[in-house]
Amino acid sequence: MRRSANERTSLDAKGQDHTRAVQEAHNAPVQQQNNVVTSLTQYLLHNVDGMTFNTRLASRDIGTRGCKGQDHCQFATFDEARLHCNSITACTGVLQENEESSDKCLGGFGCFFLGAGQLHFDQKWIFSTGKTFERQLLQYMHLQDGRKFSEMFQVGTRNCPGVKYCQFQQLHPALAFCDLDRKCMGVMKMKASGNHSCDGEKGCYMPAKGDVQHDPLWLSQSGETYMKQQEVAYTLRTQEGNVYDGRYPRGTSGCEGVHNCQFQSLAAAEIYCNAVPTCKGVLEHMPQPDGNPACTGGLGCFEPCKGKLKYNAMFMVTEGKLYERRIVR
Repeated sequence: MRRSANERTSLDAKGQDHTRAVQEAHNAPVQQQNNVVTSLTQYLLHNVDGMTFNTRLASRDIGTRGCKGQDHCQFATFDEARLHCNSITACTGVLQENEESSDKCLGGFGCFFLGAGQLHFDQKWIFSTGKTFERQLLQYMHLQDGRKFSEMFQVGTRNCPGVKYCQFQQLHPALAFCDLDRKCMGVMKMKASGNHSCDGEKGCYMPAKGDVQHDPLWLSQSGETYMKQQEVAYTLRTQEGNVYDGRYPRGTSGCEGVHNCQFQSLAAAEIYCNAVPTCKGVLEHMPQPDGNPACTGGLGCFEPCKGKLKYNAMFMVTEGKLYERRIVR
């Protein structure tokens, strides 16, 4: 899909701004990636649904390491593009152009491009028969700070063993169970008493779901939590007035805000959301004409959200935006 010189310049600038914002956001204390237990990166093919990325990374962008291309990073094979994307924080996936419709893909450098920014619907992308591969990173963080989940899975769920709830003797089978369940928020490990392996000798590792809770008793019992964290490309929803009805109170996982968690940039809010398994996306509030351009208290216009998707007429009137975190497994 060809773009004009002005469009390419605009997209290059957006890509550089997004990369800088992501790198700065990764320096925030709440997002330190310590104690990662396991991680898996996969690429989800959007099969002719018109979804594509609103930005492409240029060879002169931060972190692209001098990749070749006429205007943007281009690769001859998907594997080359995938490996390069995995090494760049701002890369959200890979775009494959149709060779026949794009003069052997802009100068013959290759038909695979690095995507960035948000997913959005583009009718032209369907007609071009291009393909979008969305990068999804799944990992678990090991926590011993009193955080736990409110519910566990009943024994027998997907044939899991246990006495009353699903239990596993080892960590990785429990994580594998959680990997494939959208409701699973992580795994909780009870401390075994003496030589016993927890309830009924069935194992101490329990996949869990529900809300994240701070439980002093869980902390005093040396309970451990492996919290699922998933990084995906966010989708900018059309402005139909639907919005998630839950927010995270100020101070949750160290966030700043007047009442709710607020961030100065979308990239910082997305990184926070990726680390919270109950987060459904990010809301962008539009500043009032006579108000602070950084919204409430000057602390930022971007708020991570949770809860249920509901229609909100005021959100429609104020032209707010919803960047949705759609996790597909």
